[in-house]
Amino acid sequence: MPVYVKDLDDGLGNVIIGTGVITNEEYDTALTKHLSQPSEKFKKYIYSIVDFTTTTHLNVHMSYFIKNAKRCIEVSRINPNVLVALVTHNNLYFIIGRTWGLLASGTGWNIQIFRTRKELDTWLLMKLKDQHDMTHFRLDYDKEDGE
Repeated sequence: MPVYVKDLDDGLGNVIIGTGVITNEEYDTALTKHLSQPSEKFKKYIYSIVDFTTTTHLNVHMSYFIKNAKRCIEVSRINPNVLVALVTHNNLYFIIGRTWGLLASGTGWNIQIFRTRKELDTWLLMKLKDQHDMTHFRLDYDKEDGE
């Protein structure tokens, strides 16, 4: 599956991974499923990683990113205190990530976009320690071990 979501740290966080070629339908199906989970699950999240480092072609119309941002704003009413970190090496996907971050700014989430996993991990670990006084998180994930 080109886009999948996996919970980390017993549901405190999640990772959304995009691999290969991603189409409108694949993006929309995965995010709709993820954002339609029970509110109890969303209340528990403190972080979310979006990893597009192995995405080779993002064939998703901007209307789907807008739709996703609107869904995230709705979900943020359940939990407005999530750290969201997106990582991609691709310049175009970086710009799309920034655009999505602006569209989703109504969530109140702390959304940051990074070019490397090292930058993402450094920022996220610092924020998790500062905001939650926790230092033990499983920020590693196997791209082959998704739902």
